[in-house]
Amino acid sequence: MKRTTKFLGIQTIIIIVFSLLLVSCTEFLKMLQETTIEKPNVQPKKIEITDFNFNTADMLLNVAINNPNSLGIDLQSYGYDLLIEGASFLKGRQDQGLHIEANGQSIIAVPFTITYKDLFETFKNLKNKDSLNYQVDMDLSFELPILGTLSIPVSKTDNLMVPRLPDVKLHTIQLDKIGFTGADLAVKIKVNNENPFSVLLDKLDYDLTINGARWADGRITEDIQIDKKGDSMLEIPLSLNFFEIGRSAYQLLSNRSELNYTLQGNADFKSSLPMLDAFKLPFNKKGSINVTDK
Repeated sequence: MKRTTKFLGIQTIIIIVFSLLLVSCTEFLKMLQETTIEKPNVQPKKIEITDFNFNTADMLLNVAINNPNSLGIDLQSYGYDLLIEGASFLKGRQDQGLHIEANGQSIIAVPFTITYKDLFETFKNLKNKDSLNYQVDMDLSFELPILGTLSIPVSKTDNLMVPRLPDVKLHTIQLDKIGFTGADLAVKIKVNNENPFSVLLDKLDYDLTINGARWADGRITEDIQIDKKGDSMLEIPLSLNFFEIGRSAYQLLSNRSELNYTLQGNADFKSSLPMLDAFKLPFNKKGSINVTDK
């Protein structure tokens, strides 16, 4: 008899707990039904250039997510597509989730890197452009109470400048005077800047070899500004001693023979762009050139 009473007592407790749970679930479902769930407000911010050089551009797109609901929501994943001049260049997807608290805000940072070599190999027709229009298309997948999975597309456009390394080359070798023991010449080096911004030549170390013999080496330390889409001519006075470099130089200059040259060295530049740091440009140019009269 006692066992029966005890069993009935346990049954009664189970029924009471189950009834309470049923009432709680019913009330919770009723609360959800009465709650208006709004989709999150997704706002892409300005795209930041975090690093910029002659090889790559590192960018960062911050996307603000505002949750207007009294319940928390989850960002399950997002995908992105980077388009250059309207054509897809770089795609990716991030599946790492993010919880946004009720009436809260979260910001996701989406990094991109554009490598110019890959870009111009993919789109050869863009090689000569000074700047590129680009667009970042994103789709963000959310899990919302009642509504379930919801995808929200966003897009951001901007413009990217394409930097190009300056060009250093031998322009002319001019003969001023010649004698049996030596000659005076003017070597002109041309520095070309194809960028839509100016650069400052800080220092230039050079080594000039003619037909296998070193004719000149030295350093230019004066500051020389080279305007955007411009060039500058550096003139190096050169006095040759035939006893040091060989009498063959006398024959080459007297006959105005074609000279085989190698011009190599390093040039230190600064840019007028705040985001572009000072840079060193190694150069090594080979070719042939005729001596002209000064």
